[in-house]
This record gives sequence, C-alpha cells and structure tokens, in this order.
Amino acid sequence: MKRTRKRGRPPVYTDPSKHPVQLAIRVPRVLEIRLRQEATTQQRTMTDIMLHALTFFWAHARDAEELTRTRKAVARLERRTTTLEMQLTALRASNATLKRALRRVTRERDTAQQAYEKLKNPFGFEFSAAWSRRLFRELSTPKADQALKRELLKLCHLDKWSQNQPATELAHELTVILTR
Repeated sequence: MKRTRKRGRPPVYTDPSKHPVQLAIRVPRVLEIRLRQEATTQQRTMTDIMLHALTFFWAHARDAEELTRTRKAVARLERRTTTLEMQLTALRASNATLKRALRRVTRERDTAQQAYEKLKNPFGFEFSAAWSRRLFRELSTPKADQALKRELLKLCHLDKWSQNQPATELAHELTVILTR
C-alpha cells in the first residue's frame, strides 16, 4: 500500500479554503435532494453550499431571541403610540375648547374696555391740560357766558323732555338756575 502523505505532522495550509473539513451533518433526504440540485445549477459543490449554510447559521444563531425581543419592543411601542394618540385627541379637543373660550373672553374684554372708555369720557371729549386751560379762558369771558347760558337753556327747555322722565326735574332746576 502506497501512502500519499508522509508520516509525522500534517501539512500547514496557508490558504484556509484549501484546508480539508470534515463535517458530520444529518440532512433530511428531501433537503439533500434540493441541495444537490442547487449545487448542479449553481456549479458549486455541496460542501460549499453546506459551509455557507453553516456560516449563515452561526452568524445568525441568536436571531430568534433578537426577533422575540424586537417583537416585544414593537408591541410595547404600539401600545405607547395608541396611548399617545388618545392623549393627542384629548389635547386637540381641549385646545379647541380653550380657543373658543379665549375668543369669548377677548370679546368680553374688548366690550368691557369700550364701556370703561365710555364711562371715563362720557361725552367723547379728549381732555388734556392745554385743552382745559383754553376752554377755561374761552368760557370765562362775559360773551361766552351768555352763549353758554343760551345753549344750556335750549338743552334744558321743558318742551324737549317728555313728562315723568327722571331728567325732567333736573332740566327744570337747571332752567330755574340759569334764568336768575
């Protein structure tokens, strides 16, 4: 019997693809047939295909655990998303209610501001120090006094007021005072 290899240490392979590999794998008959067909169509050996499959399996050995963790995380995030969507809907409704209340309060404030301005200046005069000094100078002349009295008498004349109004008595009293 002739030996092809020398006795002693086995040779050292510098190229890992040349290193012989012996694997004992039990493959179901159906899978073996499919692998043989793939090997012939891809022009590869079954050893290459099996090594590729083993490498893939070793690289992705923990994928099932990671998939389970990922599915749990997705379920947790979906629950959180549902909760946040419900909160968003409630906040939008609350926001709409608050906007309506703000518009109503703004209208009330504007109305109250106008009423306050009217009460502060019931006749619509713009009062200032210069205006009041000028008015006092103009009204303090005897000619202005006569003109003012005439205007007040026209305003307070009893023919302008209907009977039994609260202002009728005031108009009568002013007329009496102005005619003295």
